[in-house]
Amino acid sequence: MLFSIIIPVYNVENYLNECIGSILPQLEENANDVEILLINDGSTDRSGLICDYYKKEYPHLFRVLPTVPSTLAFCLGFLTCAGIIAVI
Repeated sequence: MLFSIIIPVYNVENYLNECIGSILPQLEENANDVEILLINDGSTDRSGLICDYYKKEYPHLFRVLPTVPSTLAFCLGFLTCAGIIAVI
């Protein structure tokens, strides 16, 4: 795994599809070298459902990490990413 893209998620249902939609077309040729970590840090909107959708549609590409407090979201992302290079 070359790249890990870490996306902290907190009440961003209005922006999450756009964020992910801007990333996916860039990964078509290198999908095997990339993982996308969605870290839901306690969203109260539909952000968690959106994360689950992408994990179901692209199981080889997305990982949804368990809900953690926002102060731990970045740490969890860095500790669990498999890529040599981590991008936030």
